[in-house]
Amino acid sequence: MKFQITSYLLLIFGSAFVIIACNVPENKFIVKIGTAELTETVVDSALRADMRLQDEARQDYVQNWINSESLYQKAIREGYDKDPSYQRQVENVRRELLIQSFIESEIEKSVTITPKESEDYYAQNRNSFIYSEDHVKVQYFLTLDKLRSRKMASEFLAMSRLRKKDFMELVSQAAADSDIVGATDFQTRNKFEDRVAKQVFLKNATDEIIGPILTRHGYYSFWYVVEIRPKGTYKPFSEVSLEIESRLKVIKRKQKTKELIDKTRQEMNIDYRRGESPSQK
Repeated sequence: MKFQITSYLLLIFGSAFVIIACNVPENKFIVKIGTAELTETVVDSALRADMRLQDEARQDYVQNWINSESLYQKAIREGYDKDPSYQRQVENVRRELLIQSFIESEIEKSVTITPKESEDYYAQNRNSFIYSEDHVKVQYFLTLDKLRSRKMASEFLAMSRLRKKDFMELVSQAAADSDIVGATDFQTRNKFEDRVAKQVFLKNATDEIIGPILTRHGYYSFWYVVEIRPKGTYKPFSEVSLEIESRLKVIKRKQKTKELIDKTRQEMNIDYRRGESPSQK
């Protein structure tokens, strides 16, 4: 039996180039160009853990390093690092990185959000947290066995609504290895096949078991509707608390950054050429 839980996560993977694993000691170089060396230690620290043993990926990393280092050393030999335009760009980047590092270190500890702040924000901005479409939360059972689906349909039909709440337990016990049992978080209509959506979004579908519905992939499907949240319904605080915390942190960072700038300006000896300070924005 396959258990599936539908969820949507934001997965962030940094691009990585990876290289061949070998028995070279960590203090020995893999490849060297002039005085620049690429070691196993450097490579491993640059790679995601799941890529460190992939030979093809590790070789790609080595070749990428060779390409990059060759171009870098060639540019140095040609004197491009002495170009005034390049030096200005480097200085501008250095300044911005230093400023951002200073700001982050000064304000990060003070940018904390309390539960009460989040709850107050939710109460004051509830109209920002409204479902723009109908949403439904369901549990489901899918089987390719037509006879089993008929038998289960008969059993579900005879059950009380209270007993139907045990849908997951019931189908898990009855499921074969080839069957699929799962659950979703709150989903919109376009996440379901049309024939399923028409049934699970019915106003009286909550706490009911719907099916069997034949899916486009040949499964006989049963759906237990846990809850329907119609369009215009307020999203519960528990569902948006992380979003609220993120919003509040942005607001606080902006406020704390301004306070830090004002404080720092007061500490500096700022001399205006005309002797008159322009208004601060």
